[in-house]
Amino acid sequence: MNETTFAQAMQLRDRGQESAAVELLRNMLAEASSAEDRISILLNLVTCYARLGDIEQSRMLADQACTIAREHGNRQLSLCAEYLRAIDEFDDAKQLAMLEQLQREYSDLLASPEHTAVAIELEQRVAVALTNLKRVNEAIPTLERALARPESDHQRMHLFLALCRIQTGAVEQGISEYEQAAAGEDDAIAAEANYALGVLAWNRRDYNSARTHFAEVVRKPGSNPNAAELAANANQLILRIDQYISQH
Repeated sequence: MNETTFAQAMQLRDRGQESAAVELLRNMLAEASSAEDRISILLNLVTCYARLGDIEQSRMLADQACTIAREHGNRQLSLCAEYLRAIDEFDDAKQLAMLEQLQREYSDLLASPEHTAVAIELEQRVAVALTNLKRVNEAIPTLERALARPESDHQRMHLFLALCRIQTGAVEQGISEYEQAAAGEDDAIAAEANYALGVLAWNRRDYNSARTHFAEVVRKPGSNPNAAELAANANQLILRIDQYISQH
């Protein structure tokens, strides 16, 4: 594999120029001779297509990488390929089953220091899937384990733990978790947390607090696909609060 060309493709991908990276990687794939090179190129194509929103192509290439890795007995690359295929699955129940299968099948690799990052990401995604499936009694201890790891995405885990706390009726604990998520550096996660805090304050008729949280959503909505909609909804609620306060 031409390492210079591969590095150029990675630079393009990291700069957000996924289409240009795909062109280079496709050319490299056509010339790749070893199984390891083909798998490495395929895995990076998977990431590029996922970022471009072409999930069908991403899944197909991930499946190809999985097949080649298994045929050649490369468990490390097989783990990476199957993990990327799992996170392309939008059905939470199916994704959870795939992730838990990976945790069982590759438990030895995941226990090694060199695979700590993958192990943590797997644990976090399992926690999120459990939360989305409303299996809160399983999600809460999984989220707490993830939070205990210094390397985890704590802001994201606080957000999902807040959802679980609220669902179990532990509202004050849920508010505390949302507040920690709102204080994090990722604006999109903070916006979701502030919106939830605003709704909870609204329900308590604490309109000043609600307005403050909704204003934060409008000020820093983040860059998630639903950020604009979330900010627009927050703005509408601010207008309703202002109207209510002016009439009372």
